[in-house]
Amino acid sequence: MKSNVKITLIEPHEMVCNLLIPKTLIVAPRQSGKTEAIKKAIKEVEYYKIFVYNKDIINIKYVGIKNVHTFKEFFTQDLDSVAYKIFVDDIEIIQSNEPKADQVITIDSPGIYAATTSILNFDKIQILIQRKRFDFERICIVSEL
Repeated sequence: MKSNVKITLIEPHEMVCNLLIPKTLIVAPRQSGKTEAIKKAIKEVEYYKIFVYNKDIINIKYVGIKNVHTFKEFFTQDLDSVAYKIFVDDIEIIQSNEPKADQVITIDSPGIYAATTSILNFDKIQILIQRKRFDFERICIVSEL
């Protein structure tokens, strides 16, 4: 893992403002409001994309919200050429969707890029950072619920 990844404890109400900071990973338990925080954060930005695990999440949690896509689309889109703010809901689930080696996506966009997870697994996060798929500079752990 990079030596400059900053780990910070935050309170639940601070999730929204931290999602607006580029290359941030928010770690909080299930049912703690991570999805709601993303919904509030997107109201603060002009252009955005949200990536989720499957269509069911889009149809249940993100009803009526534009620019919500599945991880399958995440792996096939050329995100470097898209000047969108990018939010990923529940990053832990992408492990089962690893694309072919020639489809490696880096996110060097000037846009905001943030993600959430329920499980803090440093080994998996290190692998994601090394592959330049999710190049986090900050990890925020929700300290109270």
